[in-house]
Amino acid sequence: TAPSPSSVRPATVQPATVSDSAIDAHLAEIGRVTSRDDVVRIACHACLAAARGAAFLALRKGVFRGWDGAGEEVTSAGIRSLWVPASNPSILNEVLHSGRSFQGAYGQTAADHLFRAAFGSQGREVVIVPVMIGSRMVGVLCANDPKADSSAVERVAEAVGQAFERLIVAQKTGN
Repeated sequence: TAPSPSSVRPATVQPATVSDSAIDAHLAEIGRVTSRDDVVRIACHACLAAARGAAFLALRKGVFRGWDGAGEEVTSAGIRSLWVPASNPSILNEVLHSGRSFQGAYGQTAADHLFRAAFGSQGREVVIVPVMIGSRMVGVLCANDPKADSSAVERVAEAVGQAFERLIVAQKTGN
């Protein structure tokens, strides 16, 4: 029997390498959770649809501090032990000062080596996306060895910023 017309795809359409439905399910969950730890945990797991490992680093008092991570070779303890002064030369510093996402090879500074080691040091490439609340960077969402472009990680980072903002407002209003 012939395939139904709806199951036939033109040869020019390439299947997505990152599952949008998997990302969408995580984004919906991020919108519902009631703690920052849950937001970060779910965000890191969401990034696994697009990368081998993920981590969130909070930016507090001029230091990038590992909060949590997920994926191959990534341990929460390894990520939580990561502290990188934002003033040190590194790709984290570049993202902080440019305000833009980075995708490419790991840097070669001492801070970059510490950062890479927290991911298990096997990665060749990294995506680092700023997490913003309004115009303020509150951290970065990082994905080790991304499978495609950084758009999936950027979507997750945007959801993290929105969730953090929602939780702050809820805390201030007592909801």
